[in-house]
Amino acid sequence: MAELAIALGEINRADLTPMLQHFAAVKDRHPQALLLYRLGDFYETFFEDAQTLSQELELVLTGKDGGKNVGRVAMAGVPHHALERYARQLVLKGYAVAVCEQMESAAEAQGLVRREVTRVITPGTALEEGMLSAKQNNYLMAIVPAGGVAWADVSTGEFCATQVAAGEGVLQELYRWQPAEVIYATDGSPERPALFPDGFCYTPRSPGSFALAEAQQRLMETFAVRSLEGFGLTEFPLATRAAGAIVDYLRETQPGGMAPLLPPKVQYPGIAWFWIGQPNKIWRFCRPSGRGRRRVLCCGRWIVP
Repeated sequence: MAELAIALGEINRADLTPMLQHFAAVKDRHPQALLLYRLGDFYETFFEDAQTLSQELELVLTGKDGGKNVGRVAMAGVPHHALERYARQLVLKGYAVAVCEQMESAAEAQGLVRREVTRVITPGTALEEGMLSAKQNNYLMAIVPAGGVAWADVSTGEFCATQVAAGEGVLQELYRWQPAEVIYATDGSPERPALFPDGFCYTPRSPGSFALAEAQQRLMETFAVRSLEGFGLTEFPLATRAAGAIVDYLRETQPGGMAPLLPPKVQYPGIAWFWIGQPNKIWRFCRPSGRGRRRVLCCGRWIVP
């Protein structure tokens, strides 16, 4: 039996069949995910993803003709009716799964059947009931190592952000919220930042996902506001960057429409909480003003009583 081609990067793509050329192009857009590509009654994957799928799910690794000058390439797949079960196993192992669906039947197609990624299931963005625990939140967290942290549970809409001390402050938030997935900006290095401990699922993102101006614009578009002042984010650019990265990731992993989030709540380090007004009607909280007095957050503005 001829050896299967596994490394996509070592193959001249012009030599691939049209279908595998399209698979490779879609994979380029989702390099961090295992790509499950709908072919008839199965979701198939190829090359390195096929090897991973075969190993993790104990499936048979088979082959498919890759083109005249390519030979057979590695292939593995799962039945379409069992997608949720297998995707759940992969997500629980820390993998992201990109689902590429057929958007038309073979009879309708003019040439290659049109296929598109309709969802990307990751540990921190899963909405499927079988992938969530009834006993704990399923948080997606974004971290700016200098001190910006944001987290969201897409199954409930909870969305929070904070700005803390670099290093120890970030670690405290990480251990406190125990996120299912952590996203961070990468400089292209395959190694994650030394700050990040083992035991969590990490997903690198482009620096642009965490850029301040883009983050501000994304948040204002998402929540239909002209300013982030009402959310209390204007004083905390690192928290804003992390919150904007959350929205960017959710837009990318949910191309059919982002799951709705509640407006972001800023958690302020060193806050003292107290009541003003009627119980259960009005919240106010304060922090030192730096002159021995306290400031109160009222309608998005800090004031000195």
